[in-house]
Amino acid sequence: MIQETNEEIISAISEHTEPEVRHWLAEEAFKGASISQLFALMKVAESIYLTEARPKVISLLGHDSQRVVSRATEAVTRIGVGDHIDQLVDIAENIRDWDRSFQIRVLDTLAASGNARGLQFVLSTTTSSRMELRTFALGSLRYAKQLEESLLTLLAALRDIKHEVRNAALASLTSFRDKRMIAPLVGDVGRG
Repeated sequence: MIQETNEEIISAISEHTEPEVRHWLAEEAFKGASISQLFALMKVAESIYLTEARPKVISLLGHDSQRVVSRATEAVTRIGVGDHIDQLVDIAENIRDWDRSFQIRVLDTLAASGNARGLQFVLSTTTSSRMELRTFALGSLRYAKQLEESLLTLLAALRDIKHEVRNAALASLTSFRDKRMIAPLVGDVGRG
């Protein structure tokens, strides 16, 4: 019941896209908001693509609550990182302390950002000594199809001795369309 009411409130707020409402949402609404209100505000920011709220949402990436940080990352994924890529990379550099879904969302957001620093972070993470983080980064490269180095990294990962790495690369390669994939994929047939 409460969740349904919250969704109705979010929907009602989202219908008001007048400049003064957008300004209030971006500048004033976040001040002193409770965690549940922050969640609602981030949902509104996503639904109306409130890029003006990006600085407020980005600032939540440093929140004490992992739930808030995770939700803010999801919101940033939808409204974009804009000029705030450095803050997201700083968070990503300390990613080991966060849960799997958060790690994946951060890497996906960085890969999808199109920003050179974000993409470089994801590419460097594909060689991490932590197997799980490495496979997450390879999975995120599906969102960086525009980068030649993404394809080359995934093709190289098909030759890795670890099957987890090969599987992550193969899953990401399904997003690419390039004839250079054929020979490595055929070479991978039957490899365990």
